Amino acid sequence: MHRFKYLFVFGFLSLLGSLATAQTEISVQDWKECESSGLFTKKVRSLGIPCELLKKSAFPIDVDTRNAGKQLQLKYLGCGGFYIGDEIRGVLIDPFFSQYSIWEVATKQIEPIDADIEKGLMSIRQDLHDKTEAIITAHAHYDHLMDAPTILKRYLDSSRSRQPFIYTSETGAKILSTQLDSSSIKSIPKPTGNGQIMDTLYLNDKSIRVIPVSTNHAPHAVGITLAASQLKPKHLRKFSGNDKSRFWWWKEGSNYAFIIDFLDQNQAIEFRIYHQSSASAGKGGHLPEEALDTEAEQIDLLILGAASYDKVKNYPDSLYKNLNSPKRLVLCHWEDFFQPYGSEAKMVTLTPVDKLICHIHENLLKWKKNEAQQLFVPEPGVEFQIMY
Repeated sequence: MHRFKYLFVFGFLSLLGSLATAQTEISVQDWKECESSGLFTKKVRSLGIPCELLKKSAFPIDVDTRNAGKQLQLKYLGCGGFYIGDEIRGVLIDPFFSQYSIWEVATKQIEPIDADIEKGLMSIRQDLHDKTEAIITAHAHYDHLMDAPTILKRYLDSSRSRQPFIYTSETGAKILSTQLDSSSIKSIPKPTGNGQIMDTLYLNDKSIRVIPVSTNHAPHAVGITLAASQLKPKHLRKFSGNDKSRFWWWKEGSNYAFIIDFLDQNQAIEFRIYHQSSASAGKGGHLPEEALDTEAEQIDLLILGAASYDKVKNYPDSLYKNLNSPKRLVLCHWEDFFQPYGSEAKMVTLTPVDKLICHIHENLLKWKKNEAQQLFVPEPGVEFQIMY
């Protein structure tokens, strides 16, 4: 029964996506009001985002924050994925590169694509080996978790004093237990509701602090969130000893955003990032007021998923306000990941990302009268630095 439902939804997405492709051309006139932001130029392609911003291999973001003179490196991997680190430490979030077409995902078994994983991680391979001891994942859908075991085994240094591991939900941990030993998995307890701050994880000799925050996942289409049902023993049996899988075996499970703090030697926050890779409904990902009640606890960089934002109300507005309107916002999970990794990035099917970008510039970034506020929409593979 689930298989037919998924085939229907994917068929629906494929049909509408093909019909919508010809209608995504955004004229310069449509973007006239947004050009004042300084990010939009007269060269606007169908995606509605300037090529100069997306394709630039490296660009600095000058963040006026606590400790000027330091630098943080970020690489957008695609979907919800990022590598974030500096000269001595790093963390990998939601890495995913094994992209199949909608038809292949709906009708065939899928597996990690080694060549695409290598392509996506080539420039940070040494950083992963030398500085990274954990992969953290927001939920257990295949586009967040499927590639993680391969990356853990092949790219993170297993000879470190603390064995590298994947930090994931209880559902994700159960799936990974069919592929990895228990020492390579750490699970986040199941939350009781949205906006719950979970147990803190420290990495790299307590120089990185990861705080999961419970959230939820917006529907993919027609009110349906795919692979959202409960993980059952029959699914785990199918995973065992099988490198290939059906996408609907990767049940979502609990969903998390992450506060990621880079700390100094005295455990004070040097730089704080909030990462939520999926659009959320209601108060998903919202923090309690006391969590942001001092300047030292403010968020320096906000990373938000764009896909399906229009399937829920008041996203990202409500979450952005709750987080005290951070000065820098990066959009992720905006591109179509049903095409080969490394091909020209296009807007995700049936999600008007162009309208979201314009909305953010015209509304969200005006909540604080601060000209330094900026929005960045990196193309997969783009690396950039934050000076702080």
